[in-house]
Formats: sequence, C-alpha cells, structure tokens
Amino acid sequence: MVIAPDGVPVLGMVINNQFPGPLIEANWGDTLRIHVYNNLTNYNGTSIHWHGIRQLNTNWQDGVAGVTQCPISIGDSYVYEFRATQYGTSWYHSHFALQYPDGLIGPLKINGPTSANYDVDIGPLLITDWSHKNAFSLFYLELEGNPPVPDSYLMQGKGIYCSPSNVCTGSRHVVEFQYGKTYKLSIVNSGTSSQYTFWIDGHTFQVVGTDFVPINPYVTDTLNIAIGQRYDIIVTANATFEHGTNFWMHARSCSNETIASTLGIIRYDPASTADPYTPPGNRVGYGCLDPAVGDLVPVVPMQVGVAVNDLSPAEYLNVSMRYYPNITQESPLKRWVIKGSSMYVNWSEPSLKLLTDYDATEASFPQDLVPIFLDYPEMSWVYFLIEGNFTPTASNIIPEPVAHPIHLHGHDFVILDQSSIPFDPATFNPNLNNPPRRDTAMLPKGGYLVIGFQMNNPGTWLMHCHIAWHASSGMAVQFIESPRVLHNMVEASGIVPEMNNQCDTWTNRYNTVNIPAQAVQGDESGI
Repeated sequence: MVIAPDGVPVLGMVINNQFPGPLIEANWGDTLRIHVYNNLTNYNGTSIHWHGIRQLNTNWQDGVAGVTQCPISIGDSYVYEFRATQYGTSWYHSHFALQYPDGLIGPLKINGPTSANYDVDIGPLLITDWSHKNAFSLFYLELEGNPPVPDSYLMQGKGIYCSPSNVCTGSRHVVEFQYGKTYKLSIVNSGTSSQYTFWIDGHTFQVVGTDFVPINPYVTDTLNIAIGQRYDIIVTANATFEHGTNFWMHARSCSNETIASTLGIIRYDPASTADPYTPPGNRVGYGCLDPAVGDLVPVVPMQVGVAVNDLSPAEYLNVSMRYYPNITQESPLKRWVIKGSSMYVNWSEPSLKLLTDYDATEASFPQDLVPIFLDYPEMSWVYFLIEGNFTPTASNIIPEPVAHPIHLHGHDFVILDQSSIPFDPATFNPNLNNPPRRDTAMLPKGGYLVIGFQMNNPGTWLMHCHIAWHASSGMAVQFIESPRVLHNMVEASGIVPEMNNQCDTWTNRYNTVNIPAQAVQGDESGI
C-alpha cells in the first residue's frame, strides 16, 4: 500500500490499511485473541511478535518466524492467544526478516496501576526512523559495513522530510495540553536503527515505568530511549508562556547529535497553528547510555539469587563481526556475531518444532540457530555477560564500537552490571537487591552488560540486538529454557497439529511457487 508518513509516497507494509497499525488495548489479566491475516504479496510470509509480552507458558505465541513458528503464508491466517500477565506500554511488530522497518508496527497497551497520579492518559507515542527505500533493498549496505541512514524521523507515524533543495513535505504529531492538568505519555522507540535522546521544551517530567515494569517515580528533563525500550512519563502542564503556548517535543539521535531532532508539538491553545519557539541549547553530550541504575528502582522489590550457570570467560557472549561468506579479509561482506556465531534460522523448521518433533538435544541442534541450552532446576537464576569489547581473532573483526539495544523474549531480566568500560571479573560486584528489571537494555559502546533471569518460563527465547540491520545480520542467540519441560508442555497444549499444518502450508507454498532468486532468504538471518 502507498503511504506517505513524511509526505513522500512510498510502497509500505501496513496493518488494517494504516500506519502505524491500530492500537491493541487490554487490561491486566485479560486474555487477548488476535487474528492475523497475511494479505501481503511478493512471496512474503509474516509473523507478529508482541514485544515484551512474557508469554508465560505460551512460548508458541511469541511470534518469531523460524524460532517459535513457521511463517504465516500468503492468504493464510494465525490466531495468537495469550494472557496479559504484565501491564504497561509496548508495541507489536513483524518478526519476519526486515518487514517491520517497512511499516508492520503498532502500539500495544495493557492497562494497570501507575506509580504516580495523573489526569489524562495520552497513550503510546511511537518514535521511529523512516526510509524511502524498501528495507530489504537497503540491507546490503549493512553487510558492506555502511549502515543505511534514515530519510526522516517520525512521531506517531508523522514527520517532515526536506529535500536537498529544501522543499519540505509532511506534518507533525500534535498533543494538546490544558494548563494545570497532568498527562501520562508512553514513549516507545519503534525504530530501525536510531536510539534517541527525548525531551520537551519548557517541561520536566516524572518517569514512572520502564518497559513493563513500574518504578518509583523520579524527575528529569531528558531521557535516552533505545530501540525496543518504553518509558511511561507523567508531565505536568505548568509551562510559562514567555515565548508562546506551543512547545517542541524532541527525539534526537543520541549517536549522531548533528542530526536534527524529530519534532512533535505540544499546544496549550488548540486554535494555534504557529511553530513553537526554539530555545538555545540542544541537549548534547548525553551519549547513548541508559538512565542510571539508581533511578530505575522497581516498585515491586525482587531479591536476585545466586547464578547456577558458569560465568567464566569461555561463556561470555562477545559481540563482534565476521567476514562473510569466507573468513578472510578479501570477503566484501561482514556479519554480526555473538559468541563467534551468526544466527540463520530455517523458516520451515523453527526451533520449537525441532524440540517437539525430534526431541532435539544440544548436541543435535543446528549451530546456525545459536542455541544456549538452559537445563537447570525451576526457579534457578542464570547470569549472562554480553561484551562489546574484546580481543579479535583471525576470523573476527572488532567493529567501530556502537551501542546495541539488547532485547530478551520471554522474560524481564535484571541488570546486574552495565558499563562503558571493558569488563573486569576481579571487580564484578552484582547488584542483587532489587536491581532494575526490563526486557530491553543498552549494551554500552565498547562496554558490557550483565543480565540475569529466573528459570520459570520454559521456551525457545530469542535474545537479539534490536537494531534491525544487526538482527538481520545475525546478532542473536536463543535460550532453550527447560527443554524437557517445554517438550511435554507443547505436547499437552494440543497445538502440535496446528503448528505442523502451518509449517506444511508454508513449506508447500515455498517449494511450489516460482520464487525469483532475489526473493529467497539469502544473506538475511530470517528473524
């Protein structure tokens, strides 16, 4: 469908004929049943992931093609059904290759308590970067080591594009305030490659939620938001009107502060159409770090247990790049790797199917799936160090350091340590007393991130960088949590016949239609 979120018409992928897709809203404890129909063309399968939803004991509803299901074939449908065991703000998006950068995203809201009072809930505000070219056609720039640069930046599906000749098109998202009231805004970074520094001219705000975790409120005027992260904030409409009644909302790339801000508008006077005043200063120097861990204190406390797994250097999840397809420097292409491997899924044989049909073990599991088997007692704690700075080998390259937003499916993890300097095991002192909990955290540029989670949700759970280019280049692992329990759970659920039918439909169509060579999975990881 032709869409023009920044005024430039492009062929995009949409949900229910709109971009972003429709708001999906439920209450804490509800069961959601969502019918997804694939009306795409050009050989596209699809799947929909419910970002941050824990999928407690429903791993098969996580919506990751090649991991928890086969793709939904063209003309086919799938019913996702799961319980909202958390509350807060999130988004849903395709988890089939590079579809979501082309438009397959939408807001998701689970109503529940908030840790501070407010008058009006504005709802989710999606911030994303946007390209005029199809994401699949841009992917080779990433493989060649030259990541694509967005053409524009959007708030709630609206933005401004100015051509090289300074002809500008598009429109801005507007939020109306009434003086004296308090407003809850839920900021979602649904982007492809951009991490943002967010602020509102003339206002401070309380941060009351991170991802699906309510926190003790703290006040700030600036917030870094990584791809996949969400922040619930409360803003009091008490600005002074020295320069008018309109105020910019900013979201500027934290990795390239020379790029102009994405701009939305807050208007106290709904009749006004004037652009807001732009104050001096541009909030530079914030970098791409998450907020200080001391600010992100969960309302519901949790004491973290001691890890049962090995945290020796051999088990570090080191992030690097590898020449591809050969491991020589003559190779023109590069892929992201974690722990020496780059993910490449098989859409016809997702991980969950391997575990249920063949009772696959760690030894027999395809290594292209980058599996990490977690076969420990229920309620055990496991820790993982993700490192972005380590010594290269003959086949691994140290790329120019960048910050990576790390997202885990199936769990909120605790942040035990996080730093922009290299990891030193001699000084590692994890915070076990109610540390920050969330499902997406930043691996700082050139540094490390230590996370932990409890073994209480059997499944095949993806963990990946949420920069879409990096995930599609293979920067992912999957945790096979409690494989024997998972096998029995899937058998008992009765979903095996449906899963097999969907895979048969996908495989038969894929094998029988005349697919052009350029339409196959090729160099893309599939996730």
